[in-house]
Amino acid sequence: FVVLQEQMSRQIVDGLDAARCAPLLETFWWLAAAEDVLERWDPCVLHAERGIRLARRFGVSFVFVALTHTLAVTLGWQGRLGTAREAAQETVDASHLSGNAASVAYAYTTQCFVHGQAGEALEAVRAGELAVELGRRLAPGLFVSLPHSNLGAALLAAGEAARARAQLLEARK
Repeated sequence: FVVLQEQMSRQIVDGLDAARCAPLLETFWWLAAAEDVLERWDPCVLHAERGIRLARRFGVSFVFVALTHTLAVTLGWQGRLGTAREAAQETVDASHLSGNAASVAYAYTTQCFVHGQAGEALEAVRAGELAVELGRRLAPGLFVSLPHSNLGAALLAAGEAARARAQLLEARK
């Protein structure tokens, strides 16, 4: 059922011209996020990139961080690490401009993930530590748990198993 919904959504979004998409830019993020989860990475990249272009064109910033995050993660899964790093940095930059603390924490979580995918454990740990620090200032939820999980993976890759375990246990809270 989910796959059918994703396919139908893709057909609708792909059939819209740019002007008709302006009020629907959040739809691009939801569609790209669904495609990422379903491992339909090529369509995900296409929809995230189109959504980013349209967000820039129409000045819609609220969805920009979510789209660049989705793009960075998907590119990371695909092993397109140079482009993934660029998208992750764009996520960090845009989140700081947004002034939204949850977006900033999530952006550093994205950067932690991408560096981890690239085998850059020290960079992943640095980004993950920033994400966790920022996440501790937020109410419990995804933006608090996910940074701990990603930092835990980065610490494990960096050979710091005890610290990794502590982060993974903290993610459960």
